Amino acid sequence: MPKQICILIVFFCPYVLTAQSLNQTLSITPFSTVHQSIERNTAFDVFTNPATIVNTKTFMIGACSEQRFGQKDIISADVAAVLPTKNDAWALPIHIDKAGTFTNNTPALVYARKISSNIALGVQFGYNMQSVEKYGSQQQIDTKLGLIIKLTNQLQTGATIHNPQFWFKKETQIISRPVSVAWQVAYEPNESFLLQTIIQKQQNQAVQVIAGAYYRCHKYVEVAAGINSEGNQFWGSSSFILKNFRLGITTHIHPQLGITPGLMIMYNSIK
Repeated sequence: MPKQICILIVFFCPYVLTAQSLNQTLSITPFSTVHQSIERNTAFDVFTNPATIVNTKTFMIGACSEQRFGQKDIISADVAAVLPTKNDAWALPIHIDKAGTFTNNTPALVYARKISSNIALGVQFGYNMQSVEKYGSQQQIDTKLGLIIKLTNQLQTGATIHNPQFWFKKETQIISRPVSVAWQVAYEPNESFLLQTIIQKQQNQAVQVIAGAYYRCHKYVEVAAGINSEGNQFWGSSSFILKNFRLGITTHIHPQLGITPGLMIMYNSIK
């Protein structure tokens, strides 16, 4: 990578990664939904809304990685494990960014519980660690609150608040964790088809809309496609279910910055 690009990454990557991904990889978009279908559950749902893990019935673990805009020096990854119990669920999500000498890692612990047959709450406590080699590092608490409401058998909605502890903190966006709010709605007319829209607003950023359609075209194959208003991006994916494993490939197309390819693998213990 040219020296000039490396310099830009070091100085601007904390802003770019935060604004571009809202602390998750682009590639988990097709695998992270708000829904009630057990067949569509993935370990990555926790990244969309921490309360979604109450829908999980078995232990799951998965990893998703991408080369942002095809650049070998810009790598993002998400890893998550979900463990359901009788009335609640626990999860361990980890987000990883690496761009040149800059690293941004956020391991977290999530707890979610149903408070009624149609309402679930989730809370996430994480620890964000950012560093630039030979320059320094900083660490901060990262939190997220989630709510899921089942309106009908086909319609489900949710809301999240990310880093509410910084709502009244008067610091720059790069120094403090940005506050963001999001609203999610998913319509699932049957087990084969899902429509989802996410509207999110991050501090000091424009409103972002992510919309997609998910179709289970075969018992072992699911495809998805959609748009992301940030940068006018288009995304698509294909995933294949092989017994207890699920393998997926994704692509995000940015009109100026190029293509972001991604890979996903997940295991669930369902019998």
